[in-house]
Amino acid sequence: MRKALLVAAAGALVLAVLAGVAYVYVTTRDAVQVRATGRSGLALTKARASRDRGEYLYQTAARCAACHARDLGGDFVLRSELVGTLWGPNLTRGNPSVGATYGTADFERAIRRGLRPDGMRLLMMPSLDYAAMSDDDVASIIAYIRAAPAIERPVPPFRLGVVGRLMLLTGRLSFDSDRIPDTIPPGADPSGGLYPARIAGCLRCHGATGPAPLPASVDRGTFATVLDTGRDRNGRAISDHAVPSRPWRDADVDVLFHCFQSAVRSGSPAGC
Repeated sequence: MRKALLVAAAGALVLAVLAGVAYVYVTTRDAVQVRATGRSGLALTKARASRDRGEYLYQTAARCAACHARDLGGDFVLRSELVGTLWGPNLTRGNPSVGATYGTADFERAIRRGLRPDGMRLLMMPSLDYAAMSDDDVASIIAYIRAAPAIERPVPPFRLGVVGRLMLLTGRLSFDSDRIPDTIPPGADPSGGLYPARIAGCLRCHGATGPAPLPASVDRGTFATVLDTGRDRNGRAISDHAVPSRPWRDADVDVLFHCFQSAVRSGSPAGC
């Protein structure tokens, strides 16, 4: 009798585990395939585009190269057996599904809304940081993308591992498009420190309640070194600080440094 009960309990446990695995798989599969509705892309007909500004934003201030590669030809965003494989798309004309077909409104919607033209949400696209980016800056990034030479590069298939599926289910992997309102509020003043802090993703960690506030003892030189090298004053790599493809411009370093020093004193990034 006891043996029969143990067998029954083991069978029930196996069925529960299989049911849980099936639930995670089906739920995360459906989440990836959801098509969203919302604000259409904007043609930005009145924006002033600068390829030089677009290159700086792409390679440094907006950290696009960290996912799409310095040559815009695409690169791994995730590459882990347990988490998954996610490729930052090739943005050049060598990619028939993006660079060769996206219009200005399509690029604008992808950048500021995190959506493909068909409404598919872009996983790990940091559009929450870009949502309030100025029209001129978005147009400049698009102009830089369109001027890039065509590149053809093999694309690995998208795959989510067991840990990646659990992260998606719990919100550790997410779609920024779900967090952006259809009516985007006016952005911060592009001449102030809050603007580059936002589009560079700094406020994801260094906001008013972030886990890693800037120490008041950090001087401007150390701050610039961290931005350009991703390492602290002792040469240690700082987690989540991607090394930019080009150095930060002095003007942006100055306003960012002032912004973070003000935030330390005031306890809020609004001090910028």
